[in-house]
Amino acid sequence: MSAGRFFVSPDMIHSDHVSLDADIVRQLRSVLRMQVGDTCTLLDGSGWEYTVKLTELSKTSGTGTIVDRAENPNEPALHLTLLQGVLKKDKFEWILQKGTELGVSAFTPVIMERSIRTEVKPKLMQRWQKIVREAAEQCRRGKLPIIHTPIDFETALETLTDFDTTLLPWVQENSKTIGDLQHLGTSAAILIGPEGGFALHEVQAAIDKGAQPITLGKRILRAETASIATCTLALAKGGDLG
Repeated sequence: MSAGRFFVSPDMIHSDHVSLDADIVRQLRSVLRMQVGDTCTLLDGSGWEYTVKLTELSKTSGTGTIVDRAENPNEPALHLTLLQGVLKKDKFEWILQKGTELGVSAFTPVIMERSIRTEVKPKLMQRWQKIVREAAEQCRRGKLPIIHTPIDFETALETLTDFDTTLLPWVQENSKTIGDLQHLGTSAAILIGPEGGFALHEVQAAIDKGAQPITLGKRILRAETASIATCTLALAKGGDLG
C-alpha cells in the first residue's frame, strides 16, 4: 500500500532512513490505517520527495527506510509572492489555502490603512502554517510556501525591489490588463488591498515604487476574489496554468 504525503523537517531525513514524529505517526496509524511495510511520501520542503517504507510504528514515533528519491515536478517556474492586505480570519485563511493550491510561493500579510485586523498573534501564525502545509500536501507541491511575519505598508513597499514585476489590481485602472505586459520575469509580487481597498495615497506610493496597476475587468471584486484571480492570471502568464 502507498499513500500519504507529509512535509517534514530536513533533520528528520538521514542518509537512507527517516524518523517520524508523533503527529505524522498519528495520521499514518489512525487516519490512513497504515502499517509496517507500507510506503508513504515525505517532502523536505526544498523540492525533493522521498518514498519511504515504514519499518517501525509505535504510538508516538516511527522510522522508515528511503527506497526512492526524486525531484518534485509540480513547482511553478514563476516565484510568486502575495502581499495581501490583512483580512478577516476566514477570508485570509481561504486565500492561504487556495493560493497554495495554485502555486503561490510566499505570502506576506500587510497591515494597511483600511485593514480591519491590525494584530496577528503567534497562535494565528501557527494555524496559518498548518493550513498551508495541509494544502501543499494535498495538491502535491514540492515546496512549502513561506508565510512571512506581518509587516506595515511602508515596509512592504521597500520589498518591491526584490521582484522583477509587481502587479497592483486597482478599481480605477480601466484599460491595462496583465495581458498587456510582455513578461513577469522569474519573480513577481501581487499587492492586494484589505476589505476596504487601498487608500489613494497607498496606490500612488506603490506606483512610485514601480508597481504596475492593472484592471481585473468591469466588475468590482471582493479582496479575496481579486487575490485568487490575480494569482491565477499571473501563474498562467508565467506558463504554469492552462
